[in-house]
Amino acid sequence: MRPGVKITVDNKDSAPHTVTASGGKGGFDTGTIKGGATATFTAPGKPGSYPYFCDIHEYMKGKLTVRG
Repeated sequence: MRPGVKITVDNKDSAPHTVTASGGKGGFDTGTIKGGATATFTAPGKPGSYPYFCDIHEYMKGKLTVRG
């Protein structure tokens, strides 16, 4: 993933989810994505590893890697 690119998230689940940056790092948040819907956000502008979670299901976590 390159800095500043648009990322589209496709929620293939029936439950709503979010993609929310952890600890304020990266500053991205899709808001609630309903089941079967998509959302788009912009990748952080600097290379690095950006942890994220689902604000609805906080045990769901991942990491976005931005490469320069």
